[in-house]
Amino acid sequence: MVLTGAGVSTAAGIPDFRSPGPDDDFFELLQCQFGERFPVVFRESPEAVLSRRFVNDYLVVYLDEVVPFLGRSKLSTTERLRPMETHKLCAWLYKWGWL
Repeated sequence: MVLTGAGVSTAAGIPDFRSPGPDDDFFELLQCQFGERFPVVFRESPEAVLSRRFVNDYLVVYLDEVVPFLGRSKLSTTERLRPMETHKLCAWLYKWGWL
């Protein structure tokens, strides 16, 4: 098990929902789009829509609505995203069966 914080993702170019910046509307848009139908988005956080639990509980919604939403988002511009050393370490640990 590897525990990390939001800094790993933000350093890679993925915005968090707490910090203001050019992408600060992303999680607000997630909340507006899915929050009314899925209270977990309001109770926990907008990023709950991106969780494994949400995908398992609402697979059809995830595939039919969330995936296209993500494709239209600023995050779909992957050239600005880059794996960090922590990501590479986790991939290496997984490759060798230690995760």
